[in-house]
Amino acid sequence: MDESFGRSRRVLTKQDYSRVFAKPRRTASRAFTVLACQSTSAHGRLGLAVSKKVDKRAVKRNQIKRLARESFRRNAIRNHPVDLVVIARPPAAKMPAHALLQALDNHWDQLISWHRSLKQGT
Repeated sequence: MDESFGRSRRVLTKQDYSRVFAKPRRTASRAFTVLACQSTSAHGRLGLAVSKKVDKRAVKRNQIKRLARESFRRNAIRNHPVDLVVIARPPAAKMPAHALLQALDNHWDQLISWHRSLKQGT
C-alpha cells in the first residue's frame, strides 16, 4: 500500500478549502473537528488547520499536524474520494499522542460510514 503524502493527497487551494467549509459533514471531539465533503479527485485528500490558539509554540502545532498526517496515511479513509479538513482544538495541545491518534481514528471511522451511506443512497 502506497503511504505517501504528495500534493495530490492534500487540500491545497483556497477554493478547495472553501468547498469543504461550504457544506461539510462535520464530526467533533474534544481534540478535533473534522469537516468532510465529496472530493473531485479519485482518492481522499487532507487539509490541516492548527492555529496559534491551539498552542503558541510552533513545535507543538507541527507535532499535531504530523500526527494527523500519519493517521490519515495509515487509514482507509484515504482510499475514499473525500476531502477532509482537520481543525485542531486547544485541548489537543495537552493530550498525549496516542489519545490524538485514537480520536482521529474515531473520526475516520465515522466518515467512512458516512461515505458508504452516500454510495448506497440512504
